[in-house]
Amino acid sequence: MAKYQIKSPLKVLDAVGNGFIQTEGEVELSAKDASELLARDLVGEIVIQTPVPAVAGPTDETERLAEIQNSIGLLDTTNSDLWLKDGRPNTAAIIAIVGWNVTAAERDAAWSALQVK
Repeated sequence: MAKYQIKSPLKVLDAVGNGFIQTEGEVELSAKDASELLARDLVGEIVIQTPVPAVAGPTDETERLAEIQNSIGLLDTTNSDLWLKDGRPNTAAIIAIVGWNVTAAERDAAWSALQVK
């Protein structure tokens, strides 16, 4: 999960399931929810934080690579904080989305595969 900047009012749920409208600030979203809200321009770029992954992530290498590739697709290409000078995505930005540790080697493999497509 990663935090995104709110651009338009959103109905969100608190920890006990009560819904309310949040009009500004940040909201924490799963990659799936973020994808839908980014497409509708309701949230903006990822707010980078120092991630502390609590889970190991998928153990299947193919699934892991696919999730990393999907997270790269969610990154704002205009936000230089999310990208390295050589054009590769920042590993911390990927970790902020997937919620588990991603190595530079995994990031590079996912990035290379996306460049071939």
